[in-house]
Amino acid sequence: MFTFDRQPQKSQTASENWEALVAFFNEFPQYKNNSFYVTGESYGGVYVPMLMQTILDRQNQSFINIKGFAIGNGCVSQNEGTDALINFEYAHGMIDDR
Repeated sequence: MFTFDRQPQKSQTASENWEALVAFFNEFPQYKNNSFYVTGESYGGVYVPMLMQTILDRQNQSFINIKGFAIGNGCVSQNEGTDALINFEYAHGMIDDR
């Protein structure tokens, strides 16, 4: 049996993170005008751009003083991750030419 979700979880996560940011800035308005950066690493390579897009798309609903983002060692897709893993394993003698 297979299940599916009509709303992709990644976009739902971005929306929920945006809601958390709005709640934070409503609770602590003294920080609302500070420069804000979104950062992440690893799977943040997927989540950070989605959150950034959500913030930018919803600026008219609740302003966040977004200035940029940073991703360290980010995963961008499963295909690139698999290719990189194979090259890493080969370079470290974990797999051979066969």
